[in-house]
Amino acid sequence: MLIYNCRFITAYCELFGIYENRLECLWHSGFYSNVHQTFSAILTLLSHGIAPDTISYEHGFRSYKLDPSQDIYPLFHKPNPQQELPIWKNLCRVNANESSGNVMTSLPFMEYTQILNRYFAPSDVVLKKIDYLKIKYAINPTETISIFYRGTDKFTELEIATPVKYVEVAKKILEKHPNHRVLIQTDQTQALEYFLNEFGDRAFYFEELPTTSKTGEDAKKIDMEFFHKRFDYADDIDPVPFSQMLDASIRIMSTTSYPILHTGNGALFTILYRGNANNVFQFNEFGQLNDNQNNI
Repeated sequence: MLIYNCRFITAYCELFGIYENRLECLWHSGFYSNVHQTFSAILTLLSHGIAPDTISYEHGFRSYKLDPSQDIYPLFHKPNPQQELPIWKNLCRVNANESSGNVMTSLPFMEYTQILNRYFAPSDVVLKKIDYLKIKYAINPTETISIFYRGTDKFTELEIATPVKYVEVAKKILEKHPNHRVLIQTDQTQALEYFLNEFGDRAFYFEELPTTSKTGEDAKKIDMEFFHKRFDYADDIDPVPFSQMLDASIRIMSTTSYPILHTGNGALFTILYRGNANNVFQFNEFGQLNDNQNNI
């Protein structure tokens, strides 16, 4: 059994009666890339009949904490030990940067949701931030379209659809649902301004989450995996609250009527939190709207 970018520890000390059954994330990339590595490691363990008792972020998530040895897992997730798990099932591992071929519609959502409920349910703090955002922006998820556009350095990993394509999809939905509002989530200032101009007072965004105007080669230089810490916080300010707000925003988007997504780790977890791919429109790694989503 090989676990990538994580470490599983199981040990028993008879003298002290101490038993450990712990999965540790060792990855230091983007927030949802780190969570995805942890999720994939759990899939591997479960397929071998092993269910970790605890998860630790102590040795991962380097850019998301001031103290390199801090375990920030409980700041984001509230585990539920009573949740049933899909033991001995060989569930598929998803490549977050590949969504063509309608792969997202065929995911084993029932089993994935069990794992999310067991290990990745939102912490109390994240729940409070969800409530805060929903109240501040008067969000009714059943009457909301969400656009999740990833710009900046994402072009180094795959082809990116232009914001124009996202607008085309959203406007077609608005023709059928004229009372819907449009929630914008992006890391790119130019894209945010374009979306706001296109949708006018129908659009809103979370002011708590920053954007950058850097593009192309300049965007490559800023290393967006560590964007929030390098550009929006001083070295002595804890980045955890920002990341908790980001997670809250992703969880809110997952509940909206029509998410319009890029392809990547953040988009993947929008779908996983949602628990299905119903009414999801996603631009794949070739910058094209997935085939089953062309008829709106």
